[in-house]
Amino acid sequence: MTKFYGESTPFTTATPENYSKFANDFLKNRTLPTVSPWGCHVSNTWQNSESQITSDDILKDWQAKNEVKLVIAEDGTPKILLVSAPAEHEIAFIDWISFTLKRYTFMDDYIGLDESLINDVCIDRMGQKLEKIFGFKLGQKRKNGKNFYEQCYEITNHEGVGVGDLCIGGQANSILVMINGQGCLMGDYGWQNRLYDFLKQSQGVKITRLDLAHDDYDGTYLNIDDLNERESNKEFYYFGKPARVTWYGDWKYLDRDKLGRTLQIGCRTSDKLLRAYEKGKQLGDKNSEWVRLEVELKAKHTHIPFDAVINPSDYFINLYPCFKELFIYDDQKQSRIEYVKRSVSIKIDKGVDILRHQFGRWLGFFREWFGDDELCLEALALPFSVPKRFELTKQDWARITKEGGGGNDDDARKLCEA
Repeated sequence: MTKFYGESTPFTTATPENYSKFANDFLKNRTLPTVSPWGCHVSNTWQNSESQITSDDILKDWQAKNEVKLVIAEDGTPKILLVSAPAEHEIAFIDWISFTLKRYTFMDDYIGLDESLINDVCIDRMGQKLEKIFGFKLGQKRKNGKNFYEQCYEITNHEGVGVGDLCIGGQANSILVMINGQGCLMGDYGWQNRLYDFLKQSQGVKITRLDLAHDDYDGTYLNIDDLNERESNKEFYYFGKPARVTWYGDWKYLDRDKLGRTLQIGCRTSDKLLRAYEKGKQLGDKNSEWVRLEVELKAKHTHIPFDAVINPSDYFINLYPCFKELFIYDDQKQSRIEYVKRSVSIKIDKGVDILRHQFGRWLGFFREWFGDDELCLEALALPFSVPKRFELTKQDWARITKEGGGGNDDDARKLCEA
C-alpha cells in the first residue's frame, strides 16, 4: 500500500496485476476504475467519464487520486506505475534510507547469553521492530554478507517483494538497516513518524544515507537543459565548491531518439549527489515530460538529523541555492545538512557522558548488587590503560598519577603533546 507521512488518512493504490487492465479500459472505453479506499484491490464500481471533461483531465485526476503514473511506450503499451508523492504542502519525499545502531540497543534481551547467540537475538528483535515500523519482515539470509558485515538478511513486505537489507556481524558490533525506494513506497502509513521515534530511543544510531526526491510529471518547472545551465551558473555548488558533473544520454544531439538524459552533480563517494533525469522517456514514453530530481545524502562528513525523516522538505529546499527558485515552499525552519569535522579526540567530560548514557543503568544496578563501590569497580573495570581518542590534559594526567591510577612520565608526555 502506498501511504505518505502527513496525510490524515492512508493512501491506497491498486495491485500491479490490475495496471494493464486499468490503462486498457481507459484508453479503449474512456472509463476509469474506482480504487477501494482501504484495500489494495479494484472495486466493482466503474466511473464513466463526463463528456464535458477532457480525457487528459480525467486521466490526470485519476492518477493523482490513486498515486499512480501512466506512461505509454512507443508501441502503445500502457504502463501504470506506483509512485511516491510528498504530503500536502510538502515538496520532497524519502526514496531511500539507511541507518546503523549498536547491538546494545537490545542488551536487555541478550544479557547473560553466550556471544555466539547475541547476533541471532538482535536479528530477531530488529525484525520485530521492522514489522512494527514499516509492516515488513525478515526474509532469507543472503549467501554472503554486505557492506563489510558478516551476515545479511533480505527485508521483504508480506507479498515477498524485496524492500531492503539488514546486516550484522562485525563493524563495531553495529546493525545496518537499508530500506530502498520500493520499501519507502510500500511502508505502512505513518512509518516515518514511527521510525523517528525508534531512532531517538535506540543506542548509537546514525542515519548513514537519506535520498530525497521530487517529481515534476508535466515538466512544468523542471527541465533538464535548464538545470544543466543552472549548474554552469554555479547554482549547484557543493558546500561552496563546484562538484563533479557527469552527463548520461544523448546530450550532443539533444536526445534525438527521446530515450532520456541524466544530469549528475557529484559522485557516488560524495556526501551529496544530485541526479536529474527524464524519467518518463527512460521508461519508454517518448512524449513524456516527467523529470525527477533525486538527492542522495551520505553521512561521511555530514550529520543527517533524525528530524529529516519527518520533515524532509525542510532540508530538501536548502540543499542547493536554486531550489528556492524552483520550488514554492514555506521555509521557516531553515534546516540544513551541516558539514561536520570529525572529532579526533574525546575529553574527560565527554567520556563520562558516553559511559553514563550507554551503561549508566547497568553500573547503577551492579553498584547496589555488590554493595561496595571498590568491589564493583574491581569486578567490572579492566586494567588501567588510556582509551583511544582520549585527550588528557597535564592536569588530568597529574590527577591520575597522584591518585595511584597508574601510568608513567613517558605516557604523560605522549598524551600531552599537541
